[in-house]
Amino acid sequence: MTERVIEWLDDRPAGEPWFAHVSYIRPHPPYRAPEGYHDRYDPAEGAPFKRLADRQAELDVHPIHHFGALEAGCPTDEAEARQLRATYWGNMAEVDDQLARLFAHLDARGLTDQTLVVLTSDHGDQMGDHWLVEKLGWWDESYHVPLIVVDPRPEADATRGLAVEAFTESVDVMPTLCTWLGIEVPIAVDGRELQPFLHDAPVPADWRTEVHQQWDFRDPVRHLGEDLFGLTMEQCTLDVVRSAADKYVHFGDGAGLWFDLELDPDQVHPHVLAAGELIEDPTVAARVAEARARLLSWRMRHMDRTLTGTRITNEHGLVVRRDPRR
Repeated sequence: MTERVIEWLDDRPAGEPWFAHVSYIRPHPPYRAPEGYHDRYDPAEGAPFKRLADRQAELDVHPIHHFGALEAGCPTDEAEARQLRATYWGNMAEVDDQLARLFAHLDARGLTDQTLVVLTSDHGDQMGDHWLVEKLGWWDESYHVPLIVVDPRPEADATRGLAVEAFTESVDVMPTLCTWLGIEVPIAVDGRELQPFLHDAPVPADWRTEVHQQWDFRDPVRHLGEDLFGLTMEQCTLDVVRSAADKYVHFGDGAGLWFDLELDPDQVHPHVLAAGELIEDPTVAARVAEARARLLSWRMRHMDRTLTGTRITNEHGLVVRRDPRR
């Protein structure tokens, strides 16, 4: 991959604009790495896993755990989980080295100061946390992905190396690219440009205070979700709203989970809520109701907006009205 991108860059006429989407498949199952990477890290190293000590107790927290445990390669003991994680780190090191080659070539070609670089991933990996692998469910390990943006322009000099604590989402990448290129962001786009963080500008007062996740676990081939949980195909989905203080998960059949992240940061002790269940603890009931309201409001704001703010006129054809408060 890296060699092909380098060749492609070398074949392009000098000064011609270019765009490259470089997608490295690793780290990815089957989690194998070449010599020099596969055994680079000691399995004994690393922080404790985020999970209950007893695997069966963790799986019994919620049926989705059993669903995830059906995935091939799920670790069944501590040694297996640590070896898997160490090999995963080797995969990451290989990608790091390939990126270093690519960035060195940009330097050699004099392109670094002209190139916007965005490094991110499509998803995370459980990698042994909660005794699971790959991506699924509501866990941060599956959804919390890296996002590094390198803007070469002088306006970004003040923020170089800065780690941003504010919530961002993958939908913010596209409007950030549009804004950097001077292209108007389409009105139907859900994300927000990240330039305020890049250019040390005031962050908009209405910047998000939470992130949202969705997982569709319908399986048209094996229909495992339907069979395991007794759900209809349309019910095999979940939505998540996660703030700094709590996380609420809502299933398509009305059931839910709520985590107090201040008391349970590793998310191993959820309040499991059956559909229509009345919550006896008034404090928990109030916080769950508030989280449900936030999730509902988010869903309403982000319904299909393909034609939002658009109208056709005799004088000007298609006219788009943008929110004056944004």
